[in-house]
Amino acid sequence: FDDLVSTCEAATVDALDVAVRRVHETAFLCNAARFDPTSMHLPINGRVVLGDATDCALLRMAEHLCPLQPARRQYNTLLTVPFNLRRRWMLAVCTDRTQSAQSPFMVVKGAPETLLPKCTQVQMQNGEIVPMDHTRRSRIEEMQHREYTESNPLSGIADSAELYAVACQNMCELCVVGLVGLVDPPRDEILDSVGKFRGAGIRVFMVTGDYAPTAAFVARQCGIITSTTVDGIDEINARVMVNKTEKRTDDIACRSTARSLLVSDSEHTLANRSSLVVSGPDLHGLGAVHWDIIALYDECVFARITPEQKLQVVEEMRGRKHIVAVTGDEVND
Repeated sequence: FDDLVSTCEAATVDALDVAVRRVHETAFLCNAARFDPTSMHLPINGRVVLGDATDCALLRMAEHLCPLQPARRQYNTLLTVPFNLRRRWMLAVCTDRTQSAQSPFMVVKGAPETLLPKCTQVQMQNGEIVPMDHTRRSRIEEMQHREYTESNPLSGIADSAELYAVACQNMCELCVVGLVGLVDPPRDEILDSVGKFRGAGIRVFMVTGDYAPTAAFVARQCGIITSTTVDGIDEINARVMVNKTEKRTDDIACRSTARSLLVSDSEHTLANRSSLVVSGPDLHGLGAVHWDIIALYDECVFARITPEQKLQVVEEMRGRKHIVAVTGDEVND
């Protein structure tokens, strides 16, 4: 990225390499953020950006690559499908005014695990479009996982030169034009705050829309996860099966068995504190016995969570006689 910025800061859209141009187009055309007009005289990183954090970061990147004011005059946006936590992608249909035919084209950005299965082509570094095969798909997935575990939430960028034609129902045959890593480090005071909560006997859970590996990495940075070993939904299901095998159908017996399978209250130390990371899709279909076990963990991270599932987590904990407080920076927190 630094190399791209250093060579493209003063470029026009047409002067960009074709591969970079496709990333640039998608980053600003498929974007709901806007620069505050009153801060446009400032350097790019000092400007006020209005919008979602991911869109704001992509907008700054696009502005670094090529000034957006002349670029916006070149394109006409016909339709936009905004991002939401259920779809996990945003779509825009645009035309290029400099092209004689002005054929509509579609650009999409969103979570890689959502978009990658819809992609049948991939852009190479030289701009060549080639078929998506198993090797290339595996390399992209490996890159995605590596970036996630280094706390870089990724925004997958894809585009399609097809006419819109019911895009939401037929969004397929996309082309991967790039992966963008976004660094969002925790605030300096977070670690101390989590420590104070722990000292007061309060458990701290993380509930986030991030991908599970990213959420787990950030949770470690914040001191929310401290265990060497972290359980997942497979361990929860295994403990439920143990309960069934032992024919512990009584609710109290199930709770007792689950607690014995975790760490006893007298052994709660930083070295053996029980930790759990589960994703939103894992929560579908869980029964009361599953939540009985989840509620016993000292450290929990709920990833890829929808607003409705945030409320579900709170209600499940309150239903087990826990007092719950929720804080965050989203409208539903």
